[in-house]
Amino acid sequence: MLFNVIYFMNLKHRTSRENDFKKDFIGNVDKRNVKKNSLANPTNARFVQFIPTAYSSWQAFRVEVYGTKI
Repeated sequence: MLFNVIYFMNLKHRTSRENDFKKDFIGNVDKRNVKKNSLANPTNARFVQFIPTAYSSWQAFRVEVYGTKI
């Protein structure tokens, strides 16, 4: 599974980028293991949106979001 992350702050949205290109994150490949992805830079956001861009077999999506106090 591939997905993009879009985050919103003050009515503006930003897409996760790496080297000025939209970042495609790779999800897990089986139902038993967890795939951990991190953003390249710390980000302030009020809302976070995960956009699946490619998948194989079944469509399923599990997300855990971790943050810290500002």
